[in-house]
Amino acid sequence: MLEKKSETVFSGERIPERKRIYLLDEIRGLAVVAMVLYHMLYSAGEVFGYEAVHNIFISVMSFEPIIPVTFIFISGICTRLSRSNLKRGCILFIVALAVNIVTWVFVPQIVIRFGVINLLSVSMILYGLFEKGIKRINCMVGFFLSLFLFALTWGVSRHYVGLLNFELFELPEVLYRSDFLFPIGFRNARFFSSDYFPLLPWLFMFLSGSFFWGAVKDKKLPDTLYKMHFKPLSSVGRYAAVIYIVHQPMIFAVLYAIEYLR
Repeated sequence: MLEKKSETVFSGERIPERKRIYLLDEIRGLAVVAMVLYHMLYSAGEVFGYEAVHNIFISVMSFEPIIPVTFIFISGICTRLSRSNLKRGCILFIVALAVNIVTWVFVPQIVIRFGVINLLSVSMILYGLFEKGIKRINCMVGFFLSLFLFALTWGVSRHYVGLLNFELFELPEVLYRSDFLFPIGFRNARFFSSDYFPLLPWLFMFLSGSFFWGAVKDKKLPDTLYKMHFKPLSSVGRYAAVIYIVHQPMIFAVLYAIEYLR
């Protein structure tokens, strides 16, 4: 009997349905829900100026980094479960480019220039191009090295190299004069994006997920990873890319409608 296969652009797992690692979908789904709620608060409080919502947004801002870290780390894990990271990355790159163009034309207030989907698409492409070499690296070494490089390059878009918020040395100003180096992390004073995840440092968080999965995949994994615990979250996680694309326009449509009816 043929086993049912499953694959999505965002997750990329292509494994027998009965062997699907549902816990990854559920964690990703939880991150999606948190992202949508965060963007609702941001749009209502910061863009449309609802003061009560603004106060709530300020109170939850400190928790925001957990969302992209979860997204990107799990996407890195899924490189080890994908049949073709290069193909998946190219498809996602086209989707990301479409999001960039649509936000630039129709909602310039929240224009996205190298957001999380841009980052993931380029990371998948780079991983696909250098996959053979990456897989030669010891996974535990690669995992800890990736986390170290993530911390070291955390401040690149803020003009420094250091360990997270601890600055070791300032980067040359000349790196930040171009209008075209923002995908790497060298953004100038004219740059604006409502969603910005440059390759430095976030590529290393993506790679840390890949190395982490490589380190644990050959060991016996707990049965709970393969069981569906909460179907709605699992479904949200499997269609994270679609939700990411449509949720912000839908939030703006609702808020504009509320403004119109007031």
